[in-house]
Amino acid sequence: MPKEAVTDPARIEVAASAAPEPTRAPDYSFRVKKTDENGNLLSGATLALVPDSNYAQDPSVKSYEQTTVNGFTTFTALPGYYILSEKYPPEGYAASNEQYYILVTESGVFMDYNISPNYIKPYDPVTFVNKGITATNEPEHDFRVRKTDENGNLLSGAILTLIPDGNYAQSASAKSQEAATSDGYVTFSAAPGYYILSEKQAPKGYNATDVKYYIHVTDTGVFMGYNTKNPQPYQMVTFTDNTIPLLNKEDHFAYMVGYPEGTFGPSKNMTRSEAVVMFSRLLSKSINMSVDYRNNYYRSLKCSKVGWPISH
Repeated sequence: MPKEAVTDPARIEVAASAAPEPTRAPDYSFRVKKTDENGNLLSGATLALVPDSNYAQDPSVKSYEQTTVNGFTTFTALPGYYILSEKYPPEGYAASNEQYYILVTESGVFMDYNISPNYIKPYDPVTFVNKGITATNEPEHDFRVRKTDENGNLLSGAILTLIPDGNYAQSASAKSQEAATSDGYVTFSAAPGYYILSEKQAPKGYNATDVKYYIHVTDTGVFMGYNTKNPQPYQMVTFTDNTIPLLNKEDHFAYMVGYPEGTFGPSKNMTRSEAVVMFSRLLSKSINMSVDYRNNYYRSLKCSKVGWPISH
């Protein structure tokens, strides 16, 4: 049979197959309860579910925040290791310091993975309890910090800071503080919370240290090292500053000077002749800074072929 001629190209249609969507791990949900100390359900508390940085995580694992409504909220999360805590309490209540370690897997939701691999158990709905704020609900705790130089001498005038750690749920009364050392010591009074203790400014004549301490204040006392797996009761810490070395201006002269018009040119390339002059000055016991020694040490010649000066 003769082949049919196609006279209307518009009749030819090609259906493009849609690209398959990338597979995504399913989300898993679990419910959290919020009450006051008398068991009354509370709305308006912000709870946070934050990936645990001590464990390797899939890039899709992220932080979540949920606000309680009529005492409950539900988290829906991808598989991963999480720390569940309270970020903001309802108005008029002190934040809870409780933390729960939640493991979401393709088999479901579990908890207490931080205790031991053999202790992990299926998720049992947890309850965060808030206490109404009164003068005795959030007692402040004092702790002392010492400041010395590298030889152990006490230093005054260093400014130390105590800043709430934004990676953890905090009570509304956890606030930033800074204080200057007097006779080598300073005392901080802090409400329960997670804090980073560091030096903001060193005393005059000293270099500030970049050492940081992680301080956890609870209802029962002060602890340190909460960012490790082995927190300890607080023991007085010492920030040590090194003396800034004095510039020796007595027994050497400048080996680098600027250009005649008064500029220095730190971003310019150094020529070979300038490098020789610099090392010559370093190796000399005395030198006249008003003399240009470049031609004495490193003479320039004319290139006979192209007519521009080069240095040997």
